[in-house]
Amino acid sequence: MGVKTGYDICLLVYDSNAADYTEVGEQTGVSFNPAVDMIEVTSKGKVHKQFLPGHITETVSLNAVYVDDEDSYLALKTAFRARTLVKVMRYDNSSASNIEWAEGYVTSMPEDFPDGGGATINVEIQLVPQSSDEIWTAA
Repeated sequence: MGVKTGYDICLLVYDSNAADYTEVGEQTGVSFNPAVDMIEVTSKGKVHKQFLPGHITETVSLNAVYVDDEDSYLALKTAFRARTLVKVMRYDNSSASNIEWAEGYVTSMPEDFPDGGGATINVEIQLVPQSSDEIWTAA
């Protein structure tokens, strides 16, 4: 098994004029954050709390997203404000044929404008399950 070198990520927003998704950005750093909500099931006679696993949630954090142009930035900002789904496409950069995609909502989009440096945006996306109740789907 080879060394895993990470994922390449493309961020796509629906373009109603083209009636299709269009690429608006790429990441320079990404974190995938799956989590299981825990359900407390402790009875009164127990000293220590007991838990069972509940629902799974997954977020994607894109750090310093590279956005090609003003139109792409505005499309992403519009998707955030309008609360419309965006697509995240990822592929293992050691094999471009391993492509997966997921849909989600942009939950935060902080911007950084340093003095004498390039402007960047970070994007946090809450992924939602597809019709099969899976988050990531093979393309």
